[in-house]
Amino acid sequence: MSSYKSDKIIVRKNDEDLFNTLIEFENLKNFLPPNIEKFEVKGETCIIKVDNLPQIKLNIHEKISNKFVSYSASESPVPFLMKSFIEKIDNDSSYLIFEIDIELNLMTKMMLEKPIKSFINQISNAASKLS
Repeated sequence: MSSYKSDKIIVRKNDEDLFNTLIEFENLKNFLPPNIEKFEVKGETCIIKVDNLPQIKLNIHEKISNKFVSYSASESPVPFLMKSFIEKIDNDSSYLIFEIDIELNLMTKMMLEKPIKSFINQISNAASKLS
């Protein structure tokens, strides 16, 4: 299992507002890089196609109110779990860390490692601009 983690960032939202933002798939589009080829929300499922990455179908896997949200990829050539860790700073801001846990063989890891790192940095950077 390979794990890719963003830096700990500060988001200008309290922990409850940030949690509510993360559990609504429509809001996910605000975090994604501009090279999105497809983005569809169907109930509690989101289909995303990012340039240079395979299309994925995300489902909310686990929620811990105001602290943690994880998304599992189904119907993806490479199964993974994307986690969001929220830590309250004060009534107006929170820390946020994204992490992707993914099973990759050596050849796939060589092909996908750079796009995965780029993706996690892009969503982290976008999240830091939320208010």
